[in-house]
This record gives sequence, structure tokens and C-alpha cells, in this order.
Amino acid sequence: MIAIGVLFMTAFALAFVLFFNFSQRKLVTQKLDQQEALLHRVIETQEFERQRIAKDLHDEIGSQLNIINLNLHRLKRKQENPEIVKETIDDIQGLLAATIRTTRQISHDLLPSTLDSFGLIAAIEELSEHYSKTNFELQFNIQENESTIEDQSVELNIFRVLQELISNATRHGGATLVSIQFWLNDEHLKLIIQDNGKGFDTHSPEFKAGLGLSNIKSRMKMSNGKVNIRSILNQGTTIKLLVKKG
Repeated sequence: MIAIGVLFMTAFALAFVLFFNFSQRKLVTQKLDQQEALLHRVIETQEFERQRIAKDLHDEIGSQLNIINLNLHRLKRKQENPEIVKETIDDIQGLLAATIRTTRQISHDLLPSTLDSFGLIAAIEELSEHYSKTNFELQFNIQENESTIEDQSVELNIFRVLQELISNATRHGGATLVSIQFWLNDEHLKLIIQDNGKGFDTHSPEFKAGLGLSNIKSRMKMSNGKVNIRSILNQGTTIKLLVKKG
């Protein structure tokens, strides 16, 4: 009887431990799911705000500055040519032109019109052309383009991920060259991004805790995709993005 009692108590204790461990794992899983859902909502809110701000900049501020600029041109033609008035108007027009350019650039960065109108490839090509005017080189090579991306949110997420990766390569990696290889077919969308930066330790706490990396992984998960990062100190970084279609 004592042996049976001990066996029963042991079995009960083991069942309790197993139940406790199961409950803890379930709580951890639920917490991770909640964090992932929260991050998704944060990203969606960010994109909504970017679109709203971009629209406001373009429709309100941009148009108003253009009207002011046109009125100054009209004023210059009608005034009696006092030299000081002309110089003042020239200064105002120069300032307005710079403000208009800045407004357009901010609007473009928040919501690239090329991406919305012509798709991901055109947006990356435009990004590459933009960097060609700097000391940083962005190479974009299309290896395969035999399909289309139907979901615009996927295009937007991939473009934002590319922006983040390029920013990391230049700001943290000190890279002067980034190359993007692009494949698109009926099964998947694949991009391989390589840079000549200083690289980093993918096992370091700083790397794992980076908010940019969390956003990248979350955007890829939202797009039914995965990200693989391989980096070697002083040898650059290679990143593979893979999105399954369908």
C-alpha cells in the first residue's frame, strides 16, 4: 500500500509538473502571438499615417506654395522695377522653390508615387537612380521577371524592407555598394541583397535586439515571406528575402 501510495503521489507530482510546463509554454506562445499582432498593427498604423501625411503635404502645402510662387512671378512682372523689391522677390522665390522641392521629397519618401503607380520594380529602379547621384552605389539586376505581384501590400512591405536594409548598410555598415538581385515567377518573389560593409556578428545581443530587424521580420511574415541574414565581420552582409505566392 505504501509503495502504491508513493507511486500515486509521484505520478500526481509528475502530472502536475507536466501540466505546469504546458501552461507556461501556452502562456509564452500566447504572449508572443500578442506581441506579433501588436507589431503588425503598429506597422499598419505607420503606413496609414505615412499615406495621410504624404497626401496632406502634396494636396495642401504643395499646392499652396505653388500658388504663392505664381503670384510672386506675377508681382515681379508688374512692379516698376525697384531693384531692392526685385532682389527681395528673388530671395522669396528661391526659398519657396527649395520648400516645394523639400515637400515633394518628404511626400515621396513617405509614399513613393512610382511604387503606387508602376509597381515594385519601377520603384527599386527609381531608388537606384536616386542613389546614383551620391557617393553610394545601388545596383539592381533583374534575373527573372515572369509574373506579377497582385497584392500591393506585399510590394509596399518589400520596398520598406529594402529601404531599411539599405539604410542599415550605409549608416551602420559603412557600405559604399549594395547590389540587389531580383527573381519573380509564379511560385515566389526572391531578392538577394549584398553589401560591401563591415558586417556584424549575427549572434550579438545588439543585433538580435535591433528594432529595425524586428520590423523587417514582421513585414516579411505579414507578406507570407522569410528573411535570412548572413554576415561576416569585415566581409559584408548578404540578405535573402523570399515571399511565397498564392
